[in-house]
Amino acid sequence: MLILFLFIIGAVVGSFLNVCIHRLPRNESVVWPASHCPACGKQLFPWELFPIVSYLVLRGRCSGCRSPISLRYPLVEALSAFFFVATWQFTFGDPVSFLFYLIFVLGLLVIVFIDLEHMLIPDTVSMGGCFFGLVFAGLKANGAGSLAPLGDALFGGALGFLFFLMVAKLGGMWFKKEVVGEGDFYLAAFLGTYLGPVGLVVALFVAYLSAALAAIVLLLGKKVKMDNYLPFGPPLAFGGVVALFFGQAILNWYFAVWWIQ
Repeated sequence: MLILFLFIIGAVVGSFLNVCIHRLPRNESVVWPASHCPACGKQLFPWELFPIVSYLVLRGRCSGCRSPISLRYPLVEALSAFFFVATWQFTFGDPVSFLFYLIFVLGLLVIVFIDLEHMLIPDTVSMGGCFFGLVFAGLKANGAGSLAPLGDALFGGALGFLFFLMVAKLGGMWFKKEVVGEGDFYLAAFLGTYLGPVGLVVALFVAYLSAALAAIVLLLGKKVKMDNYLPFGPPLAFGGVVALFFGQAILNWYFAVWWIQ
């Protein structure tokens, strides 16, 4: 019953995330006006706001102008619901860890879909994530009676930002063009603040590996050309989620393979 409750709440939160994904790149308020069709402006009825189900009932079209509704809406709602359940299981029901890890994964979810649609990573989301990451680290430091968690968060955030700053400078000198967007700096800082320096390294490894594989598939499928820009926010976010949930297992495997005790 608890899992079902978390799934439903997660889907409802996902509906709000869709509002953020649509409005933040347009510099619009996420609380006003009420939810409406982006094509015709029709305000949605309460039943049309019910996540996932309303999309199926409406058959993916606005009830007013019959314009198609993006598949992103039910997808984000389903992913949000999944992460609610997965994060609760991962944190073993600890409410504080659940809340802060949820902020992490849902923030990344917003970033991914905005970057895919607009090639843009809102600094407000990344910097807000850094703030919550530092608050979480401060709570852990207070509970442990040690400043180590806070130091890891600060070092991880700085490392993420400076790493991409270095990549941008060196890449710009080598290729004579922009190779990394500024939004990636702050996103990496967001990841580092939550994951710490070691977790950040895992996230970056997974991000670059997944980005390379995706680029190869797209090139072979002739979906992109060699000189096309591809958003790096989604691979970074994927690396961050993998590092959060499986980072320690990856490190254990790596150390076991290389006989590092």
